[in-house]
Amino acid sequence: MATNETRLRQELRNCAVELRQLAYTLPNGVGEHGLLQLSARMHAAADEVIRKGA
Repeated sequence: MATNETRLRQELRNCAVELRQLAYTLPNGVGEHGLLQLSARMHAAADEVIRKGA
């Protein structure tokens, strides 16, 4: 069974993918770059390892 942290990380990855897909639907690409950057940050945060005791 997956831990809460694992489920939350996967949900963050899924949201990052949905955000990226949404960014590509914007008319004339207005705001696309910012949303793609946010998506990349979300995906990176989901993969970040947090050291215990840090």
